[in-house]
Amino acid sequence: MNFRRALVSAIVALTGLVFAYAYQVPTLPEPVPTDGDVRLFSGQRALAHIERIAVEPRPTGSPGLARARTYLIQTLRSTSPRFQIETQEALVVESFVPGIASATRVKNIVARLPGTDDSGRPLLLLAHYDTVVNAPGANDDGAGIATVLELVRALVERGPRRNDLIVLFTDGEERGMLGARAYYQQHSRGREPAIVFNFEARGNSGPALLFQSGPDSAWLVREFARFAQDPAASSVAQELFRILPYGTDFSVFAKGGLPGLNFAYINNTIYYHSAFDTPESVDVRSLQHHGENVLELLAHLAEQDLSALRDAPGESDGPAAAPRSRTPTYFLFGERLVVYASAWNACLLALAWLLYLIFFAGELARRPLAFLRNFFAPVWIGLASALSVWIVWRGIVLTLYPDLVATLPMGETYRAGWIKAGLQCVGLACGLWMYVKCFAGRARSPVEFMSGSLAFWLAAATLCVAYAPGAAYLFVWPLLFVMPLWALVRLRRGDGPLLSGDLPVLLLALPALAILFAPIVRFLFFGLLSTTTQPLTMLVYSPWLAWLALPLAATSARRLRRGVLACFVLAAGVGIIGGGQAAAFGNHQPRPNSLFYVYDAGENRLARFSCDSRLDAWVRGQLEPPAGVDRIRGSVASESNQAPSLAEFLPILRACLPGLRQPVGVHLDGAAWRRSGVQGPLAELLSSEILPNGDHSITLRIRSRRGAPGVYAFVRSTGMIEDARIDGVAVPVSRFAAGKSDPGPVGILMRRLARRVFGRAVDFAGWSGVMLASSGRSDFQLSFRVSGSDPKPGPIGDEVRDRIEVRLVDHTNGLPAVGAPPTPRTQAMYPGGRFPFTDGVFVVQSYGF
Repeated sequence: MNFRRALVSAIVALTGLVFAYAYQVPTLPEPVPTDGDVRLFSGQRALAHIERIAVEPRPTGSPGLARARTYLIQTLRSTSPRFQIETQEALVVESFVPGIASATRVKNIVARLPGTDDSGRPLLLLAHYDTVVNAPGANDDGAGIATVLELVRALVERGPRRNDLIVLFTDGEERGMLGARAYYQQHSRGREPAIVFNFEARGNSGPALLFQSGPDSAWLVREFARFAQDPAASSVAQELFRILPYGTDFSVFAKGGLPGLNFAYINNTIYYHSAFDTPESVDVRSLQHHGENVLELLAHLAEQDLSALRDAPGESDGPAAAPRSRTPTYFLFGERLVVYASAWNACLLALAWLLYLIFFAGELARRPLAFLRNFFAPVWIGLASALSVWIVWRGIVLTLYPDLVATLPMGETYRAGWIKAGLQCVGLACGLWMYVKCFAGRARSPVEFMSGSLAFWLAAATLCVAYAPGAAYLFVWPLLFVMPLWALVRLRRGDGPLLSGDLPVLLLALPALAILFAPIVRFLFFGLLSTTTQPLTMLVYSPWLAWLALPLAATSARRLRRGVLACFVLAAGVGIIGGGQAAAFGNHQPRPNSLFYVYDAGENRLARFSCDSRLDAWVRGQLEPPAGVDRIRGSVASESNQAPSLAEFLPILRACLPGLRQPVGVHLDGAAWRRSGVQGPLAELLSSEILPNGDHSITLRIRSRRGAPGVYAFVRSTGMIEDARIDGVAVPVSRFAAGKSDPGPVGILMRRLARRVFGRAVDFAGWSGVMLASSGRSDFQLSFRVSGSDPKPGPIGDEVRDRIEVRLVDHTNGLPAVGAPPTPRTQAMYPGGRFPFTDGVFVVQSYGF
């Protein structure tokens, strides 16, 4: 092997080593034992709290939530008798989809620990203690609750502090951050906190990632970098979180202008919102990292003067005069957390443009067609790489392992890292091969090739600086590393071929690229995004591949090029085959499936449904039709006895749950349910009045006669339903995604598209809906006014109004024991899947007024 070939090989190998180094997660700390130093955060002590509260699901209004509330209050009182504890009860009415409102009575736990300075502003520690209906919530958000409890205990052991501490355990987070809204909007001290710390989890392991910061928080992130032992953070996550349809309690306070930090660990999202989210699934090292990285920062801030935090303008290194800048930019460079104001990205971008105009703008004038061809090369090569990943995923992986589709609603498969790494290698191999062909076949000059590629990066950096400043560093800093080095290559060699003497110059740029990109891929695309969205990572990889592929394309050794591509293909095969085997279902990796009942009490109709994309043997057995009933939906059925449709019972449910597939169902005999006395929710008419302007005003008392925690009211009329109120609180049915932060132009475009999609879905035969969650309350009053309904002459000359239909649905968790109950699940399966209310019973009752 000659020197040139050896040098190219060294470049590729060194780049891979640097990437592998930067790809590694921060070293997770070993948990401090329960008998360790009481002044330190102990993951084992925090785990003990999770084991006490995560024994059952805790949806809003459930007995499990009440038991958890009792435990949390007792724990806070035992931590310090100086805690001032109250339970905030509030009715929160919000509208997240046009025509559908959610009204929930939440019960927040608010505990205040006074400091020594009465004039100071408090620190707020935030986590939610409710769960979805089928998950014990050991990680989401038992980990956040336990982290807050252990942080407060450690701070109390360190003695008195200057500032007050507020512990807020919110209810209704899973219903749309309702508890946080109730505290911020309705509590007398809701807007008092100086700094907010929120703790979440979207998985069961991994480093505790700082993925969101509040406004004017550049100084706060710098303080976090100063005190955290092993920080993990990226402002790219902030920009993704602002566009994607996600939200946490922290979003409410950030929108209100409060600075703060939002933390979560996000690996293994298969455990997220599932019955498998138990204390046994919690990685205690992640729990230790969750609290250990924040404890010293909290202890420091608890002694600072925070009274002028938002009063003084200008840049500052401390809290006394916080900067009024946009979201700060922060990222890991190796093991160091780099933090600076996002406004600097514009200055760095201007410098990059200046360098480009000096050294490369002449390429556009000399060879405009070649320039344009190379400008768009990263675009179509990135799209081709993404398409190759999608084809391999849908056409090969799901063909070889079709049962994997059962876990996709949870975000990924078991041990998804294998498959994700294999899919990434597929995209890398495709991108490298196409870049080599592009360079060798058309762009003979390295300078010509890179001038177009760099122009593409400048365009992407400009868009990021304008609309996503927290992500701009991904493009700006590589440009500043690479562009001067490429200018040096051009000055030395002109348009000649890339010689081995130039390769050491390029070698200096590759580590910067790898170190910047690797944490993003590791933290976000492998954690936050699911297996099915892996093609998106190729759009991020594609420009970086241009610079990685160029030295490989410059060598004349075809065997070397083929060998590198063969290594990627081999790694892809190992990852996909190994991942498919590792993700197989069994007793330790149970398969999720769904089953639920719908009973129309008024018409005595009963049906059993499943929303699974691929039915397993157990679900098929539950959907076997009884004698005289034809087969389930999706197979042959006679015209006289069709399989049931969910829209027959719940016409608006799919509008409430966008993306829900059409369930498979079977009719059952409802006689046993009627004999057992199963009753639907009650709508009692309190008042009905024709107003002077001709509108019809209706007031109803609605309650569940089964004591269900969730009640849904759907109203239909030929007139317009206006001025809807729940217990006197106005229903904002015209608002969309209330309470979300400013999404920017891209986010607004996505939400307008979502508004159109949701708008069509909501119009199910004219129904409008209100979701009511009783939270222990026996009834609600629903009032509304119907306008635009023309009166018609009655049989004896009276005016007869159009009929107003009200359909009530209540929901309880758990499969029924009446009639013909389903056979129990085996150990190798658990309730889960796409439908969030699996293993539940819906009872329907219709009324006319």
